[in-house]
Amino acid sequence: MKLSACGKTDVGLLRSNNEDNFFLDEQHGLFIVADGMGGHAAGEVASEMAIEAVREHLCPQLAERESTVSLLSRLADAVTTANRSIAQAGAENEAWSGMGTTLTILLIDNRQALLAHVGDSRLYRLRNQQLEQLSEDHTLVADQLRRGIINEQ
Repeated sequence: MKLSACGKTDVGLLRSNNEDNFFLDEQHGLFIVADGMGGHAAGEVASEMAIEAVREHLCPQLAERESTVSLLSRLADAVTTANRSIAQAGAENEAWSGMGTTLTILLIDNRQALLAHVGDSRLYRLRNQQLEQLSEDHTLVADQLRRGIINEQ
């Protein structure tokens, strides 16, 4: 299957700096989006670190054909590695204390899509001109909606 991808970020209307980062590797079917947590220290640093940590953890092994279980384990390890790197950097640099990022990873392998996701940077699938949200937001509001504490109104 031939994949093609493109990416673009936008600072938006509320912030002066862009905390978004992404990585696209069509050859290996790896797509990553990270969005630094606005209002927290060094969100742009955290999102860049997350992309680098995941890329360094996954890319060397992607040429090898692995089982789905193995790939899922690698995705989980990549998220854990990114989290540890960001937490350690925040602990070592007072200006970065409390930094964080969302992280959404899509790995397409053998016509299968594997997803690792933390936060509220959403993953959608476009099929037959319809968008379908594939990820669930990890936010207080989304959790309350799932548990029936609040409704969408």
